[in-house]
Amino acid sequence: MPFAQGYIDDLLIASPDLQSHEEHVRAVLKRLNEHGINIHQSKCVFGVQTLEFLGHTISPEGIKPIKKEVDTIKQYPIPSSLTQMSFLGLINFYRRFIPGCAQLMQPLTDSLKGKPKEFKLSSDAVEAIKQLKDKLAQATTLIYPNSLSPLALMVDASDKAVGGTLNQLVKNAWKPIAFFSKRLAPAETRYSTFGRELLAIYLTIKHFRHMLEGREFIVFTDHKPLTNALKARADKYSLREVRHLDYISQFTSDIRHVKGQDNQAADALSRLEMNVLQQSTVNFETLRHEQEQDLELQNLLKTNNSSLNLKQFPSPIDGILIYCDTTKAIPRPFVPKNMRKLIYNNFHFLSHPGAKASTKLINARYTWPNLQKDVHKWVRECSACQQSKINRHTNSPIGVFSQPDARFAHVHIDLVGPLPRSNGFNYLFTCTDRFTRFPIAIPIADITAEIVAKAFMQNWVTIFGTPITVTTDRGAQFESELFNNLAKLLGSNRIRCTAYHPQANGMVERFHRHLKTALVSHSNPNQWTEFLPLVMLGIRTSVKTDAQCSAAELVFGTTLRLLGEFINPNTNSQKLNLENYVDQLREHMSKLKPINTREQSRAMYVPKDLSNCTHV
Repeated sequence: MPFAQGYIDDLLIASPDLQSHEEHVRAVLKRLNEHGINIHQSKCVFGVQTLEFLGHTISPEGIKPIKKEVDTIKQYPIPSSLTQMSFLGLINFYRRFIPGCAQLMQPLTDSLKGKPKEFKLSSDAVEAIKQLKDKLAQATTLIYPNSLSPLALMVDASDKAVGGTLNQLVKNAWKPIAFFSKRLAPAETRYSTFGRELLAIYLTIKHFRHMLEGREFIVFTDHKPLTNALKARADKYSLREVRHLDYISQFTSDIRHVKGQDNQAADALSRLEMNVLQQSTVNFETLRHEQEQDLELQNLLKTNNSSLNLKQFPSPIDGILIYCDTTKAIPRPFVPKNMRKLIYNNFHFLSHPGAKASTKLINARYTWPNLQKDVHKWVRECSACQQSKINRHTNSPIGVFSQPDARFAHVHIDLVGPLPRSNGFNYLFTCTDRFTRFPIAIPIADITAEIVAKAFMQNWVTIFGTPITVTTDRGAQFESELFNNLAKLLGSNRIRCTAYHPQANGMVERFHRHLKTALVSHSNPNQWTEFLPLVMLGIRTSVKTDAQCSAAELVFGTTLRLLGEFINPNTNSQKLNLENYVDQLREHMSKLKPINTREQSRAMYVPKDLSNCTHV
């Protein structure tokens, strides 16, 4: 029965005219009677053109929010507690009727972050509530698609997101059928204006493909160079832009220019805020102000009763004077109480390292009393870590492996997946240097031998050189003739791990566990490709307890500067003599030897009842 739509215990019968409606109602009632299903007449509405169904008002003109619910939201007072903020759920339910809803709600969602002792809305949040109420009261009616009416896409891009509106021509006016918006990936934000506007068309067509395929439609954009892009020579564009143009040409060649002021819906959608990767970086002006207000710091400066040697240092960007501890080689800013959780979040949320690693990361760059105690407490309270990490109660004996003689001489490669599809990728190809434990993780769409061999060649060999030894498992990709020929061509000796014995490749398996834990710990694990770069930064810069340095430091000979860092640990007031520096670095690197990990030297532990039992 194509005229009947059911959802749990709600049933909607839609007909083009009254006569056919009577026939449809009779047919549905007959079907219900055949299956012994009773309905209450008081809960039924027959023969009307407008009705409320599943929280929406359905009419011949289209679909829109129920007026009663909108009035309830309009009369809702300004929230004075977290409980009263529950009305945001109702606004969220109707967000598809409000272009740019995410941007409007940003101040409100920011106010819900963390666990504030005292609930208080900022002036921006109060203004956002008023705007949301007004926007919902003026909510756009989304019309029904008509296969005979002309279609048009109105698209736009900003430096943070792209957006589009699918419109249908009704009585010589374009009416919206649906809205689309998507935040840009970090790499996409660096595209040129032309590249981002082209990407907006490409992604909008992909999103509405099920409604556009086989139909003629117009694309409206406020970026005039796009109107002739399909007619220009391909050598003018990058390979990525050529691919996008090729995809667009399969659906339409009609791209027209429209003034930005006439493209407001798509423009609003493209102004979404970046939530996923946005880090609350340290503002040194705020830090200085908080230091002036911090009673703990003021007492330390007056009494001088502390192991900290506090002096003022100018910040590297704008010269703002910040109180720093000078007991170590690198000045470490003193963090006031109000900003300590922010500093912790900047470092811990990269890859969600453990308490010891998080403490080392922060302690090398900032300081405050009881830093270790605070960090350990916050790591224990991190719900993402508790939900995704494995706590082992036994310590199994660790295998002993021969150590390589030089960096990048021995590489372990493996695959992770299948993972939830993200930006067209389902798998990760990983490589780990045995000497430094420096890892890379490359998203790939499939795990064919050709893709794996290409990923290894392009992302490892061309950067770190040809390895002497390559360790793999016995996967079909690595046992293929193509991969074996590649190993022979590179002059690399290949070692196979024992089948069904992951302990033989334990370093890689441990890295995979850490990597997957870090990806799952983020707010939207299904978009793991967007978090991956920052996660890898966190893993590479985590200090190894046994080596007392990070994998990145062993590879580059220097530490990497992280988000919100006050002073680059490598900053030197004296100019380096390049020739002497290279000689010193070579001498230093030649003396480096791999260190047995703490895990390789830890004591074996198995509970007594487990060591004596015969079955588990």
